[in-house]
Amino acid sequence: MNRRMEEWIKCRWGWVVCGASFFIHVGMYSLANTFSLLFVDIQRDLNATAVETGWIGSVIWGVQMFSSPLGTFLESCFTHRPALILVIIVASGAIFVSSFAQSVQQLFVTLGAIYGLALGTSWFIMLCVIVQYYPTKNTVRAISFATLGGTIATLVGSTPVNMSVEAFGWRRTLQFIGAFTLILSLPPAVLMFPPKDKVYESSRRDFEDNIEAISGSTSNIQIHQQKVCTSRETNLHQNDRDMREDDKSKVDRGDVVTTTKTMASRLERWKKVICVDACLYSIFTVTCAMLWAVFFINIISYYESVGITSHQGAMLLTITATFEMVTKVTLVVIGERFPFKKTYLLLTKVIGMIGLSLTMVVATTFPQFVVLSCVTGILRAAFNVLLYPCSIETLGQSCSDEVITLTSISRGIGFLTGTIPAGAIYDKFGSYRVSFLIVATTSLVSALSLSMVLLRQKLVRRRSKVSTGPRQCNESKKNLDLRVSTETSVYSKPKTQDDKYIPERVEII
Repeated sequence: MNRRMEEWIKCRWGWVVCGASFFIHVGMYSLANTFSLLFVDIQRDLNATAVETGWIGSVIWGVQMFSSPLGTFLESCFTHRPALILVIIVASGAIFVSSFAQSVQQLFVTLGAIYGLALGTSWFIMLCVIVQYYPTKNTVRAISFATLGGTIATLVGSTPVNMSVEAFGWRRTLQFIGAFTLILSLPPAVLMFPPKDKVYESSRRDFEDNIEAISGSTSNIQIHQQKVCTSRETNLHQNDRDMREDDKSKVDRGDVVTTTKTMASRLERWKKVICVDACLYSIFTVTCAMLWAVFFINIISYYESVGITSHQGAMLLTITATFEMVTKVTLVVIGERFPFKKTYLLLTKVIGMIGLSLTMVVATTFPQFVVLSCVTGILRAAFNVLLYPCSIETLGQSCSDEVITLTSISRGIGFLTGTIPAGAIYDKFGSYRVSFLIVATTSLVSALSLSMVLLRQKLVRRRSKVSTGPRQCNESKKNLDLRVSTETSVYSKPKTQDDKYIPERVEII
């Protein structure tokens, strides 16, 4: 009974990992998703420009996307769980130390570099563990549920953070957030175990499936009174059985042999990833991250520039987080049931961003911004959830780690550069309206890049069907001839007085 319960838990531990990732997201992203509420107070207290203050948030979101090499290094040194625990402690300490900063440059180091790297490394480690449990099936559901924690952090934390900034200032608020991050994120990190015996289980299932297929095929071949099993075949089966039992005992003892990737194999995998589609998808990711940087970081400053109070701005962030949460829950339920590629849904999201950016230019009243906040939450959820599954769907599953790294780096470049034009325009003209026109143009470039990727892949598939058509016909004919030869196999004459026939050649399809 205990053995059966242990196997039941192992098969469903992936969802435990998703639940732990959910709570880690709540703690780790509590500052990153509410930084816009601290934007105005930091700018006023440190006497900084909009470009400098906005670039703190850009560095947080940008540097975290460059942290995948650090995550890979920590995984090789400490494995997933200890590396994640270390990163959470570093992030909490960086937030707490940032409360004593006396200049924007110091915040660039503590909040931007250290906290940003820790944030990105934690997400990279969690993403790698989730993808190991769900490489193809339920990927969107698992990532949607895990990233839902960041949305909950915005939804629940916007009002308390705004009240804390008004009552205690941004420095004491950072101290509260640092303690909250450590208390909430550290315990779930203990549960982040990777699937160690997944390779063995899959190979064992494949072997058993092959045995069943072979036995089913041989039953169709009528061999009259043939029940001869030579001693050589008996020894081979016995050796295979002993090897499987030995491998299983090694897995049960925990003696799992892990193979490290050599530099040559890594280069070969990167050569498979880097192609025209990868370049176009990287352009799409960079431009998407640039436009979302404005919505993540400069949005409260924009609200105040058009007459929206800080309290109303916190309400708008809460509304955005609410619709983002609803959209992510919807993707958890129906994320694997779309009758088309998920990349088409991502393209629809980018087209929606063009209309959203143009509408932000002409919006002036609070009810209008409420509607726009609802649309922003829906589109932001689609971006956060679908970006990485669509990258694997577009560039291939065989090199998923490299694809995730390339997508993260492209996203980081976009976040690092996205707020610079918006902040510079506001410092010069005192308005963000021109910035949203630039955002709309960026959305158009992003949509064109992703459309070219989809068009190229469609043309490649069409060419492959045309080129492999006659070959498939020849293969089918060969298989038919081979099956006929199998059913009409020639048997030798009886070599004993018993009516036992030994086949000279038996081919199994």
